Amino acid sequence: RSMRWKQVFELGDSGRALSMQESKEWQDLRATVVVEHILIAADISHTMQHWHSYKRWSERFFFETYDLYKSGQLESDPTITWYTNEIKFFDDIAIPLAHRLKQSGVFGIFGDDAIRCALLNRKDWVVRGIAIVDKLKERYELFK
Repeated sequence: RSMRWKQVFELGDSGRALSMQESKEWQDLRATVVVEHILIAADISHTMQHWHSYKRWSERFFFETYDLYKSGQLESDPTITWYTNEIKFFDDIAIPLAHRLKQSGVFGIFGDDAIRCALLNRKDWVVRGIAIVDKLKERYELFK
C-alpha cells in the first residue's frame, strides 16, 4: 500500500504528459488507493479520534486479546508488550496513515484533526499507558 501511495501521490506522473487513457487510469488508481486507505482508517479510526474514544476502543481490544490469552488461545501474555506495541502502532501505522489521509485532500480540515488526535493520543499513551495496562489487567481479573 505504501508503494502505491507513493506512486500516485508523491511520484505523480514524473513530469511527462499523460494521454487521456493514461490520465484516466492514473485517476482510477489514485481513487482506488484512497479508498484502500479509508478502509484501513475505518478499522483503526479510534487512534485518530479524541482520547476518550481511543481509550474506550483500545480497552475493548485489550479485553478481547487478554481473554484469548486467558482461555489458552493466545500463547503470550499481551500485558507484557501492550504498552510498547501501542506506541509502535502509532508510529508505524496510525500517524503515517493520518498524514496520508490529509495528503489525499479527501477529508479537508478533518485530515488535520486526524493527525492532531493521533499525535496527542500517542503522547498521552506514553505518559499514561503503563498505568492503564495495569488497571485493565486488574479490571479483567475482577470481573472474570
